[in-house]
Amino acid sequence: MTRRGITISLALALAGAVGLAAPLAAQGGSTTLFDKLHLGTWEIRERGEGATTRRICLRRESDLVQLRHRGMRCSRNVIDDNGVSATVHYSCNGNGYGQTDIRWESPELIQLRTTGIERGSPFAFAAEGRRVGDCK
Repeated sequence: MTRRGITISLALALAGAVGLAAPLAAQGGSTTLFDKLHLGTWEIRERGEGATTRRICLRRESDLVQLRHRGMRCSRNVIDDNGVSATVHYSCNGNGYGQTDIRWESPELIQLRTTGIERGSPFAFAAEGRRVGDCK
């Protein structure tokens, strides 16, 4: 093998090792935004005109991500999660879709924005979420 061939082979091997290391690092040591949140009852307080406040029992990621499509089976794709903010896109197979951006402030306080389509109509809202206790 020529010197150039060896260099290319080493470069490809290194690129492969880096490509494999990233998912392994994500599995092992990094913390996602959702790992940092305390489970329990959360109060979601929307902002703006006609704002509503509701309580949800946060048991899993979808409880926060799919506020307008609660209880539906939807596929989710985490676009970004750096531990402080996360963006998740979801699709509910013919029943609409959405994208939710969450910003972590503490294990018991978040800011979120979500947009999408529900029952054929667009929606968008911003809200603050606070943990208020355990789920009943």
